[in-house]
Amino acid sequence: MTTELSPSMGLKEAIEQRRAARSFRRDPIPKEILTEIFRLGVRSPSGFNLQPWRFIVLQEQANKEKLRACAFDQRQVTEAPVVLICCGDRRVTQTDYIESVIQLGF
Repeated sequence: MTTELSPSMGLKEAIEQRRAARSFRRDPIPKEILTEIFRLGVRSPSGFNLQPWRFIVLQEQANKEKLRACAFDQRQVTEAPVVLICCGDRRVTQTDYIESVIQLGF
């Protein structure tokens, strides 16, 4: 299932007007929106099309506090309703990883 999102601006405008966010509303992010973010995120291109992406989702305040301590005490880490940590799996060059991706049909 995909959620239709109606963007408020086009890609070109979004890139040209992007800014770092320093404050966030505390409104919860609907599960459908997070699911769509991950659906698109795992399809982001990578070298050899192996998509080594791993996502860590922080919603618990205690976990965000721990991350804040490692993130130069940036207050926005604890203010955001959800913090997404995007990681790349360095094992992607191993043969068994490549074979498993091929079997998945990506």
